[in-house]
Amino acid sequence: ICVAGHEVIEGSDEQETKVSQRHVRPVIEQGQISWTYLQAFQLGSIVDLGKVQARASYPEVEDVVFLLQQCRQFGRVTSAEFWSVLCSTVRTSLHEIFGHVLVPHYGTYYVMQGQGHCSLGELRLHPSQIHLFVETEQYGNRLRLSVSTERGLLRLPVTDVRFYRPPAWDVVEEAVQEMERMLHSATDEVILGVGLTRPFAPTGFHAPVHWLQVNNIHVSADPLWQGSLRTHQPIGIDLE
Repeated sequence: ICVAGHEVIEGSDEQETKVSQRHVRPVIEQGQISWTYLQAFQLGSIVDLGKVQARASYPEVEDVVFLLQQCRQFGRVTSAEFWSVLCSTVRTSLHEIFGHVLVPHYGTYYVMQGQGHCSLGELRLHPSQIHLFVETEQYGNRLRLSVSTERGLLRLPVTDVRFYRPPAWDVVEEAVQEMERMLHSATDEVILGVGLTRPFAPTGFHAPVHWLQVNNIHVSADPLWQGSLRTHQPIGIDLE
């Protein structure tokens, strides 16, 4: 799994949790964080990563290396607090988030390695601008989101873990349908957590590049919605 969030700057008290606008993506020295840690890093968790070491490279300036054995989970934020955190960094266009390094490519964007100033952000859209659909691919069904923007229609992969069932990571149709109902009944704007993939080169590309993807879909009525994790929560490792 890939984990990301906002840096806590003053901890939490009975009133609110204060966070900075700085995004953080915790990574381990070798490999990736196992899905068995999924419960420990669930949405809204306040996690102390322990001592970290910055490992920034453009555009992935958010990366910090940490040790799982030093990690501690010591609380959770409320839905209202979580929505407030999202709103603190929300933008209304992809170019406002990533800058003019975005290169259009057949209904999506990519960023060249070494360019850009960030790889994570929050995008505010009206529910009518987005549509979820499941696409059949060579290696199984994958969730996609069509996004209507001022520069055309995008078709972006959705990596939000709440739509999948580990460890096979097949799409959970019930979760997709539930989110579609939430989007249909939404009375205000939706916030998408957007990001850039680790660099890879698909067929026809001579060099790896970072591709645009949707990391999370958030609706104000239930910003901490659990989706497929509510009924298919794995027995994970507890950081407490």
